[in-house]
Amino acid sequence: MEPAITVERSCPQLADIHSWSSAFLTSTSRLILPINRVRVVDGENISEVQIPQSPLIPQLQEKLLLKLQD
Repeated sequence: MEPAITVERSCPQLADIHSWSSAFLTSTSRLILPINRVRVVDGENISEVQIPQSPLIPQLQEKLLLKLQD
């Protein structure tokens, strides 16, 4: 049985970054690319936020590669 994946089509809000459970980008050239950290610039303050990695991302990457090979 495939895991249920909730899809949300909205712009991520930087103010909510600390509550993100995971993040990734999709594109035709990079397919699925996990986001490990985000650099936040607020005026003169620069910070880096680590993003947790879901074990689901490698599964999605593998499934997509298999689908593309068909």
